[in-house]
Amino acid sequence: FLNFMVDCAQIPSRAWTLFSFSTEERDVLSFPAGQLLHIADTADRGDQVWCRVASERRSPQDWPWVPLAFLEVTNFRTEEMCARMFGSGHRDTTGGLACTADGAHLLTGSDDHTLRLHSTADGRTLQTLQLPASVQRVAVCEAARLVAVACWSPKVYLVDLDALAIVGRLEEGHNCRVQAVRLNRTGRWLVSGDLSGGMALWNVAQRTLLGRWAAHAGTIADIAVAADGRLIVSASGDWKLRVWRVARTDDTPACVPLVGHTYYVAACDLSPSDNALVVSGSHDHTVRLWRS
Repeated sequence: FLNFMVDCAQIPSRAWTLFSFSTEERDVLSFPAGQLLHIADTADRGDQVWCRVASERRSPQDWPWVPLAFLEVTNFRTEEMCARMFGSGHRDTTGGLACTADGAHLLTGSDDHTLRLHSTADGRTLQTLQLPASVQRVAVCEAARLVAVACWSPKVYLVDLDALAIVGRLEEGHNCRVQAVRLNRTGRWLVSGDLSGGMALWNVAQRTLLGRWAAHAGTIADIAVAADGRLIVSASGDWKLRVWRVARTDDTPACVPLVGHTYYVAACDLSPSDNALVVSGSHDHTVRLWRS
């Protein structure tokens, strides 16, 4: 992979936290299908956490701040900033966000130990699931109707998207808190990363651990995984971004480091069609695009 910088300007705030490619790969900073824009940054303001909402019609320094309990629905293609704001319903900080591929539903996880499914059309909370610990990260696979949840524990919880009920647990892959999870597009493979920098590859259908390895010297902040599970990208608090090529599950994957970021790497993703592009965001106030 070669370093190819995105023209994005320096962002006068802490970091990029969550983003992904759209399904048509036109927009790096949108939710899948381009219906929702991701939160670009968060900040503590007294007793409430606020978030910064990205807008393509404004420069980064002018992106609006709104309470984290509210999410702004935006039609990215027509550049219309819709006035639909809705409460997440959580009683504490929102930690995990995921959107279905059609943009119709949003999943939010929180330190109040709940996972909530929302309609993006009218903001209604459709279902709520109580979990045993704070929700750190949420990943969704619409094809398999499955949600993966990283809580404040070494376990990964598997949740049925339709019933919003726990249908399985992935255990014995980590010795400390899981910080990041990602399902591939078919829902067959899941990759998880923990606080100590360890990563694990799972067969979801069989609920089995295929392999685990020490990937980073710091916490795993985000993960991306190819459709076949053979290409994995990891972003870490050790300022590193790495690509892992999985040949055999009983071996440590071959590593290709992507060098360029100068601070905590907070987010990453792979282009969905051919895995030829990697996007990463860091607390060094840059977003980088890498291509093979």
